[in-house]
Amino acid sequence: MESLLQGGQYMNKLLLNAFYLCGSLLSDRPGVRFVEGDYGTFGMSFYARIRQLLVNEIGKSSIPTTVALLLCGVSLVSLGMTGEGWASCDLAHRMLADSDRHSEQFLTHVEVEMRNRLRMGAFSINMALALYVGCTPFTELRDLQEQANVLDTYEELEMWPSQSPWIDPSGNSSSQDFQQTPTHTISTFVAHVQLMQIASDALQSLYHEDSEPVGLIFYLQKQSAIEQRLTHWLQSLPNHLHFDLDIDPLPLPHQTTLLLVFHAVKLLTLRPLLERPGLRCCLDSVDRTTAENACVEEAVAIWRLLSRYRERFTLRRSSILLSFSGYVA
Repeated sequence: MESLLQGGQYMNKLLLNAFYLCGSLLSDRPGVRFVEGDYGTFGMSFYARIRQLLVNEIGKSSIPTTVALLLCGVSLVSLGMTGEGWASCDLAHRMLADSDRHSEQFLTHVEVEMRNRLRMGAFSINMALALYVGCTPFTELRDLQEQANVLDTYEELEMWPSQSPWIDPSGNSSSQDFQQTPTHTISTFVAHVQLMQIASDALQSLYHEDSEPVGLIFYLQKQSAIEQRLTHWLQSLPNHLHFDLDIDPLPLPHQTTLLLVFHAVKLLTLRPLLERPGLRCCLDSVDRTTAENACVEEAVAIWRLLSRYRERFTLRRSSILLSFSGYVA
């Protein structure tokens, strides 16, 4: 708050209103709706304020402004305002690139870590929107092995609250007790960024117009390379991110989303074999059946996770990646 009050470099009014906009999507309070009774106007008063403040901040490539635009973009896409949300994230990436060019040599270790996390978060958001909307991502995460790493793991062992921290005084919200468990936020986030990099490469090599496969063998080589990377990603996950739904309880929402996206990306690598006539006609009956069974297996895995998730958390206010995974299945 000191940074906000004194015009510091880590907080501004734009970011504060972006927090309010994101929080509005998770609230049942009538006051967060711009038009009473219209559920499509959640947080629109905060978005209107963001547009006013952006006039003075658009020429300043700062960390809080970049984060605010990313949060605003995700929120707008969730509200169905795809064009404005995509434009907001595009502007955030341009600001991030501009600030990196002008201040890299003057950064402290703390600022380097902040920007590293910001790059990872921006890339992750960009890929989430690209998958959800069906567009080509406009950024890549270079040098992933160096970038997808964090120095501060303080949040890793923060506990998931056993009860909701806020109860609606009107009595409309239903509180549900949860098992108190470490959130493993950092390791989940790093694994998510690594998975998004594989998804980005899958979109570029298997779906991009300029990389249209010239034949079945050429496509199978690309598909096999992506599948090997997905298998290695799954095997290299830390033990606390491995789950067996037949034995283990349902993981936390952000961890469930991670597993859902994994199965969805695997499904995306298989679908062109069955949907593109030029590839499907080259498959014999055995290979076609194998591909169909593999797609069904991934779809069933998504369905099982979503069913358990719905029983535990409901599907209200689901993330765009969770919705995307269900749609793909």
